[in-house]
Amino acid sequence: MLSRMVANMPLFIQKEYEDDFIASKPSHSSYLTRLQAWREKPEKQIDARPQYSIPTSRHV
Repeated sequence: MLSRMVANMPLFIQKEYEDDFIASKPSHSSYLTRLQAWREKPEKQIDARPQYSIPTSRHV
């Protein structure tokens, strides 16, 4: 199943994903730890973006 999922990933991510999950055949706990690290990568990028406040207007 993981091999099929890799086929749908962008090329620049495929090699790193294959190394982390397919070629190394991690144990269950190692697999979960790696999944969490993969999940945190985009979260850190999203959190690092500048925060914009949306002005609110009051209509009386």
